[in-house]
Amino acid sequence: MRTRPPGSFEVFAPSIDLGGGTATATRLAAAAAFGLAGIGPDEIDVAQLQDTEAGAEIMHMAENGFCADGDQEEWLAEGRTRID
Repeated sequence: MRTRPPGSFEVFAPSIDLGGGTATATRLAAAAAFGLAGIGPDEIDVAQLQDTEAGAEIMHMAENGFCADGDQEEWLAEGRTRID
């Protein structure tokens, strides 16, 4: 398990290898939550991502499955996170 996969937005710590793979605590928790709910991230219309660091919220967009790693900047520029 890694704290952050390579290519994610690294804000407060570099990626630390905790045993291999691309799993993070957030990815594992999101997969468990979606599994219990019987839905996927593509079925969510509105979500609130919260962290004490604004940069971490951007990382969580991908870690929760709402977009691919690295697509966050494009999503923000296109206004895809804006509530109309």
